[in-house]
Amino acid sequence: ECHGRAPLSPSPLLLSAVRLGAPDIGAIFCGYVGSLLLSGACVAIGVFASALSRSQVIGFVIALAICFFLLIIGFDPVINAVAQWGVPMSIVNAVAQCSLMQHFESLRRGVIDCYDVIYYAGVMVFMLAAAHVVTENRKAS
Repeated sequence: ECHGRAPLSPSPLLLSAVRLGAPDIGAIFCGYVGSLLLSGACVAIGVFASALSRSQVIGFVIALAICFFLLIIGFDPVINAVAQWGVPMSIVNAVAQCSLMQHFESLRRGVIDCYDVIYYAGVMVFMLAAAHVVTENRKAS
C-alpha cells in the first residue's frame, strides 16, 4: 500500500472548491508537499526515538518531545522570550532556523524552495542514519 495517498484524503473538498471557485492549485499542491515533508521528518524522528528505547511508550514520548521542541523553536513568542534572557540574537536566529515549522511556512504559502526541501530531506536522512547507528551498536553489544 502507498501511504503517500493519505494527504489526498481531503480531495472531495478540493474538488468542490475547484468546482465552485478558483482556488490557487499551486498553493494547495505546495501545502500537500509541505505536509508530506513535515510528516516524513516527524516519522524519521520517531524511528530514531524508537531505536533509542526498548519501550514503545518511552520512544513515543521521546519522539513527541523532540518534534515539539523542533516545532516551537521557530515561533516568534519563543524567539522573543529567549532573546530577552540575554542570548545573542545570532544564536537565537541560528537555533530558530532549525525549526520544522519555519521551513513549513514557505511551503504553506505556495513556494517550493530548494532550501526547505533539502532541510527536510536532511532531517530525514540524519535521523534514519542515527537510528541505524543506534540499532547497529545495540546489535554489536
